[in-house]
Amino acid sequence: MDKAYLLWMVRNNQASYLLILDSCENSELLFSQIAEVSRSCLSGKLLDIIPVNSSFGKVAIKDHTAFYSRN
Repeated sequence: MDKAYLLWMVRNNQASYLLILDSCENSELLFSQIAEVSRSCLSGKLLDIIPVNSSFGKVAIKDHTAFYSRN
């Protein structure tokens, strides 16, 4: 994984964490592993995970700094 962004998203009165990942790894496998590991830490909150190269991901990270960067 190269970069990761974590944002708080509210859409249609539904709030969730939004994790945006910049990774060359198999996103299906990576996303499911992150969802499994994070489930116990979310205190009932939702977690949405999307790739940075999606149209929504590109817009969502604008003006935000990654909380994780491999550099």
